[in-house]
Order: sequence, then structure tokens, then C-alpha cells
Amino acid sequence: EDEYARVGMAQFGYAQFDESLGLRPVLKLYADLISSRVLKKGQRVGYGAKFEAPCDMKIGTYDLGYADGLLRYDGEGELVLPGGERMLGKMSMDSFCAEFGGERICVLDDARDWAKRFGTIEYEILVKLSGEIKRSWV
Repeated sequence: EDEYARVGMAQFGYAQFDESLGLRPVLKLYADLISSRVLKKGQRVGYGAKFEAPCDMKIGTYDLGYADGLLRYDGEGELVLPGGERMLGKMSMDSFCAEFGGERICVLDDARDWAKRFGTIEYEILVKLSGEIKRSWV
């Protein structure tokens, strides 16, 4: 007789009910730089000019947005990316602005962080990611 096991979120490195399993998240999501510029103190960025620069600062526009399956950051509160860069202003369909972090920045390295920020579960964060996002196995 065949027996089957449903691994669920464990395939992504999440153990909802048993942290003693020692699983680690298997996914990291990176965004590539589209452009960069210096935002002068008082200048604004994002839809509705939601973010106002408190000082002169270098910012980057990166190539991921809510059309890629990310939950839409509305510019309220603070969203700090894994590398320490803050997302600035409202997320757009195909891009977002953040403190400059280089040619490529990590947007997501643990779905639990985004789930907590947006009041949802890890599974929702992971299943919404678009099939159009380039995947690399390392």
C-alpha cells in the first residue's frame, strides 16, 4: 500500500507547527536597479508624493512591483528591506524606490517578515510571486 506525505510549506523551508525541525527559508528575491538619482531635501517620490526626503539622499528605482506578485506597499509606516534599505513612497506596478543599495538589492529573504508587515501568512506571500520572475537555483 502506498503512503503519501503532504509537506506543504516545508518545501519552502517553513514549519508552521514544529520549529524544532530546523528548516530554513529556501527563497531570496532580488530586484535590479533601473536608475538612481540624488533626491534633495524636501523633494518627494512615489505616487501621491508620499515620501519626502528628510535630507539629500541617493535613491534607486528597482524593477519589481505589485504586478510581480509583491503585496503593495502603500508608503505608510516603514518597510525595511533585508539589506537595511528603506522602501520609499508607494510601490508602483512594475517598480519601487528605495534608499540606494547598489545594482541589485534583496527584497525578500524570509516570507515571515513580509507576512508580519502585511498581516497575512507566509504562504500568501510565496504563492503570489509571479511566474515571470526569473528563478535561479544555487
